[in-house]
Amino acid sequence: MKSKVAFLWLLVMCQFGFSQSVVRGPYLQLRTQTSIQVRFNTSSWCNAKIKYGLSPNNLDFETPNTVGGLTHVVDILSLIPKTKYYYAIYNGAVKLEGTDQNYFITSQATGDTQKVKVWVTGDCGTTDQNNNQANVKNQFLNYIGDSYVDAWLLLGDNAYNDGTDYEYQTNFFGVYQNDRIMKQTAIYPVPGNHDYNGTTQITHEMPYYEIFANAGAAQMGGVPSMHKEYYSYNIGNVHFVALDSYGMETVNNFRLSDTLSPQVAWLKVDLAANTQKWTVVYWHHAPYTMGTHNSDTVFELVQIREKFLPILERFNVDLVLTAHSHTYERSRLIRGHFGMENTFNPSLHQLSSSSGYYDGSINSCPYEKKSDGSKKGTVYMVSGTAGNRLNFRSPTYPYDALPIIEEVHGGSLLLEVEGNRLDMKMIGSNGAVIDKFTMVKDMNQKSTIDVPLNSSSFVLNSPYKEPSVWVASQSVVPSITIDNPVGGMVFHVEDTKGCFKDTLTLNTLNPCFNQRNINSLIENGSLINLKTSNKIIGASILSSNTHVILDAQNQIELLPGFETKANTIFYAKIGGCSSP
Repeated sequence: MKSKVAFLWLLVMCQFGFSQSVVRGPYLQLRTQTSIQVRFNTSSWCNAKIKYGLSPNNLDFETPNTVGGLTHVVDILSLIPKTKYYYAIYNGAVKLEGTDQNYFITSQATGDTQKVKVWVTGDCGTTDQNNNQANVKNQFLNYIGDSYVDAWLLLGDNAYNDGTDYEYQTNFFGVYQNDRIMKQTAIYPVPGNHDYNGTTQITHEMPYYEIFANAGAAQMGGVPSMHKEYYSYNIGNVHFVALDSYGMETVNNFRLSDTLSPQVAWLKVDLAANTQKWTVVYWHHAPYTMGTHNSDTVFELVQIREKFLPILERFNVDLVLTAHSHTYERSRLIRGHFGMENTFNPSLHQLSSSSGYYDGSINSCPYEKKSDGSKKGTVYMVSGTAGNRLNFRSPTYPYDALPIIEEVHGGSLLLEVEGNRLDMKMIGSNGAVIDKFTMVKDMNQKSTIDVPLNSSSFVLNSPYKEPSVWVASQSVVPSITIDNPVGGMVFHVEDTKGCFKDTLTLNTLNPCFNQRNINSLIENGSLINLKTSNKIIGASILSSNTHVILDAQNQIELLPGFETKANTIFYAKIGGCSSP
């Protein structure tokens, strides 16, 4: 009888929310185009549910109640891609948490070229010595303002010293859960040695794998690993691969450096299947570092560099993110250096001597690659100061291949990818952009741009994702609007820092127009064969070295201002075409 009374009392407490609160989270996992997972802990046993909707005052949908307990995992399904949803946590009719800061945005389609913003923290879960952990977080949030962050990457050692549940609560959730970043941005973690601690390296039985979701089924893209320890996913046109550099696998006790391990075998299949423009791979242990660890003397770091990195470079990985050393160290664009530090030869291994700053300073042009693999290279980064700052270093610091460093301030990374441009910034605990670089793909080339069917005007964007010099008009704008676009029109564009020159050629999908007015400058190199079923009106200047045919069924009218320059081939004829 007493047990029944106690059970009923628990139900009453849950129903009316007595002494009930959210003590961990909420935090987000497994973000896709149509779903997301919300996780949180409550102060006492109860059922809970999520109400959600398109505004904080209209939470029109709700999930079923969770199974009773302290730890709650709620999957929100059947969502609309690229859509902002607000959410709140309820116990019965009582709201436990939910403000206008509780929201998420579902992911864009794989391959989408809209901007992706990512926060990266390495070795963040410390006891916050000198308030560095809080300062790093606060300065990052100040820097991004109201911008939405699509992903939060944890580079391992997320909870010192042993990855216990108590240490996660104190050193991780206690620092981040009251800020919007944890309420809004899905977390994509990897474990470090402190998350494992020494006793679980083989068993993998530790709080990390209970706190974070198993993404091994490729719920977010990539090839299924069917392992909780490593996984891949896509956000827009970026393929991310998250690896485990500390845990051991199978009876052979394989590590990341063992190229026959299940993890590496899966990785090869995943990278071979990847079709995204950008590839970012991350794990905990740094293969190049002379910070608080020495990658020439620590066996596991040597093994990763010598045996594992050649696989990544074979698949033309763009960016490698690691931590472990409580330092900030960055390479330029490099390739083929797998030996000890003193074997690094810039003339052999460094593909660019640029800083990559892309700010107009001397030798600062972006690192340039080609999607077809004709221009390769990787940038390697060690970012392990989101918690502790640099407190000691190896005698030969900085590592020769990673000469760009920060010795004073801790920090975290802001990764932004939009189309064919990748930007990385190190945001310091002092609020400054301490380091930055830009990497681009498929620049300095001729490109064909498809114009949608029946377009009366078309916005042509700069490939540089910033204000650029449009040669014909000498205007410095991020895009130009073309009235009456015609296939074969050529546009020359240059960046403002003297790094790139591109030629963009329009391809219109209309085989036959009814009528077209040609009144924009026809730039050098244009090759136009315009056909209409009615008339063509021309008031353009045809630049030198252009070839233009105007072919109308009824009439061609050349207005004052029409002009052909030297070395121009121009035909006007009646014949045209028949509209479909």
